[in-house]
Amino acid sequence: MNNILSDYYNFYIKYSKDWLTKIEKKQKHIELMAWQKKEYDRLPTLDEIIEFMKDKKILKQDIIFLKKVLVKRVIEDMKVNNLESLLYTFSLVDEKSIGYTREPVHLICEESDYLYTSIALAAKVLKSDEKNKYALIYKYRLLEKYIENSIHELPSGVLYGMDGASIEELEKMKKDLDTFKCLSKKLEKDSDGFVDFCFRIYNAYGDYLINRELYKSFVEYLEKHEIPYE
Repeated sequence: MNNILSDYYNFYIKYSKDWLTKIEKKQKHIELMAWQKKEYDRLPTLDEIIEFMKDKKILKQDIIFLKKVLVKRVIEDMKVNNLESLLYTFSLVDEKSIGYTREPVHLICEESDYLYTSIALAAKVLKSDEKNKYALIYKYRLLEKYIENSIHELPSGVLYGMDGASIEELEKMKKDLDTFKCLSKKLEKDSDGFVDFCFRIYNAYGDYLINRELYKSFVEYLEKHEIPYE
């Protein structure tokens, strides 16, 4: 067994019982940090990682293990255009965790100092395998979160990230809506009503920005044009 994995296995077995004393928890943390900082000559191969993780479901949520072992493997493999470990990483993601910082794909972005984004990694997988169900679902859920966030302050306005969307950003957001609609069809999800609503709101907000001097607020614009926003 690869040294990184064998050292972690010994640690894993030592502290595998359900209940630990306060002293044991402290010692566990000390030993885990020591393992994290230790330099090893060789990363495990993807096959070694898969075999090691096979019967240890808890490792899917172990950020320290994932970052030191799997994430480093993915980043090294992508340098030579090998996507197998990236595809495997997508298969580990719990759908409910998509868009949050503790899930495996986001850890790749973090470890690469954001050389990659989560949605770009999903696109990379889909370029290689357009029917990859894990990447399709990942991209769908990520876009869904982005879109929902953009309208969550209605009727005050439309957001792009944390700030109000500009006319240029609204054009990009409408392209994201088109992509989301295509993903919905591939995954056989009914999102037509949601997408149509967002298109109406995005178009309305763009027109409002152009003619802002004519209205006291976006609410007034929506009401004068009889555009539903709830």
